[in-house]
Amino acid sequence: MSVVLIGMEELGHRALETFIDLGVDLPLVVTLPDDRLEKIVAPRMFDDLCAYHDLKLFKTANVNSPVMLERIRAADPDFIYVVGWSRLVSEEVIRAGRRGAIGFHGTLLPRHRGRAPIPWAIILGLAKSGMTMFHLTPGTDNGLIIDQEPFDIGPRDTAADVYARSCDAVETLIRRMDPRLAAGDAPAREQDERLADTWAGRRPIDGLIDWHMTAERLFDWVRALTRPFPGAFTFLDSKKLFIWSAEVDSTQAESEPGLIVGVDDAGLVVGAGQGALRLTETQFEGEPSFSGSDLADQARRLIGKTFEF
Repeated sequence: MSVVLIGMEELGHRALETFIDLGVDLPLVVTLPDDRLEKIVAPRMFDDLCAYHDLKLFKTANVNSPVMLERIRAADPDFIYVVGWSRLVSEEVIRAGRRGAIGFHGTLLPRHRGRAPIPWAIILGLAKSGMTMFHLTPGTDNGLIIDQEPFDIGPRDTAADVYARSCDAVETLIRRMDPRLAAGDAPAREQDERLADTWAGRRPIDGLIDWHMTAERLFDWVRALTRPFPGAFTFLDSKKLFIWSAEVDSTQAESEPGLIVGVDDAGLVVGAGQGALRLTETQFEGEPSFSGSDLADQARRLIGKTFEF
């Protein structure tokens, strides 16, 4: 079986490693240009892996362009795999695979189609999510489901934890289904449209913190948007401050939302709409990040100030 892989970020790289390990014929690998990597989640270059295994690598920001379509058609793959690629692929690209195109989505479809599945899952308090492998269509995440790999989301898991599980799930699905796809006996079931909903895309600006939320909700907000995502943030003296990790502080009395009420060796304590949040790793934009006692040393002068929101 031959595969053209269209992928980017860590998800796509994991798929590439898995195909190589399985001995799948890869006549063409497609990824983003280097100058686009800084704008994506979990950027990963494919160059070294492709060079080591003598694979043809092409970089493009527009996989639907006529030039790219011709390259894919010339590769004449059985399947096109699209992994970690955040842009929709055209019907022409989908049809360039002799047996179609396969995509992955980081939820248990048909629930939660659309964008930003990892942040939304944590923000909304899901205890379970997963990865779906499905046949691509020109629509959004609505093709026939081939297989799914569920995983749990714990109450303290961060975006990085869930992203790592998503990468593991992609590998598991490829290893489990590749032989069946090659043999032509892989399952393919319709999605139940009655259960379908769609999550909206998220932009970096959507990470702005509203200190009127409860401390528990703020804790979820921070862990949902932390690395590898752009981060939850607030402003202090007109400077943007990223909050990369935090804890609910159950010892602090009620105080004004956004008010910096204390500092200790564990971090900076801030009032919330209900309760208080302890900031354990922060970073002013363009400056180094601080955590623990280093953060405390830097932050003692901030007690009594209020974050802008």
